[in-house]
Amino acid sequence: MSRAIAVFAELPVALIGIFAAIWSWNHGVRTTSFGPAIDGAPATAGTLYDGSWIALAFLLVTIAAVLLVDTARRLAPHGEPA
Repeated sequence: MSRAIAVFAELPVALIGIFAAIWSWNHGVRTTSFGPAIDGAPATAGTLYDGSWIALAFLLVTIAAVLLVDTARRLAPHGEPA
């Protein structure tokens, strides 16, 4: 696979992965407000984290990061030290 084709294939996939990670993170965090339990008490809010969505977000970010690093490596001139 030529370098240019790989770069143009990996870069959009990495960007889609980042947007999918943001989407899945937003689906994994839910905030709920509760009214006061007793008259005069303050209202409270609770946040529920769904582990499946959060884990998917971390996986997508990891894959996107690997693709971005590989894209940067492919764009670097040959023979340049890392």
